[in-house]
Amino acid sequence: MNAWQTKRAAWLLLAVIAVLAGALTLCLLRLSAPPDNDILTRFNAAEINRLNQVADRFQRGHGDNVMLIQTTIDSGPIIHDIQSTGGKITWTVDTTRDAWSGTAGKTTYTCRSFSRTETKEHYTYELSRCEGYGAEEVIPVFGVAKVGLSSILREMLN
Repeated sequence: MNAWQTKRAAWLLLAVIAVLAGALTLCLLRLSAPPDNDILTRFNAAEINRLNQVADRFQRGHGDNVMLIQTTIDSGPIIHDIQSTGGKITWTVDTTRDAWSGTAGKTTYTCRSFSRTETKEHYTYELSRCEGYGAEEVIPVFGVAKVGLSSILREMLN
């Protein structure tokens, strides 16, 4: 191999390394950035998975935000606004649009723990270590039934 061929091979190798480094950087940025589907309304498997991502990101110390719009049968929606810094989660439940809500208004929970529990029938999202509540108190703030999810999609969520 002459000097010109060696130099050409070195530049080609450097170009390949640069492309791979760029691709790796983009992948890492994508993994650490919150997904862009941040308004959930259907609560299908994809949206349940997104809500689980919020919980997983919180556990890893990463921030995220998402809004859940829960429709009601006979009135306006119930809106859940979730904002997380990774160390603290603020979850606001707004029932002001639901005319039949027994507790119409906004309730905001500021907490240091966010988790999901699961039964055969549903998922429940829970907050704990919340300001103004007992140290061991667990607040079940949102739940969704598994009815309608296929067994394959259920497996994806586990």
